[in-house]
Amino acid sequence: RVAIAAALAGDPQLLVLDEPDAHLDDGHRDELGRRLRERAVTVVLSTHDRQWASEVADRIVELRDGRVVSRR
Repeated sequence: RVAIAAALAGDPQLLVLDEPDAHLDDGHRDELGRRLRERAVTVVLSTHDRQWASEVADRIVELRDGRVVSRR
């Protein structure tokens, strides 16, 4: 969370996050999602949690074995 906060403090146009929801409880994960959506920034993230991704993402590209298998 500290690394994400530091990155957001720099007012970036793009954030690339690798499983930012890992090791977070449900409350902190939901808070992270809200904070990412509040910002006028493009976020590219990877996660194994499809439900969370569908709650926070405007667009989802699912990869399997390095290939795109679906886009929503």
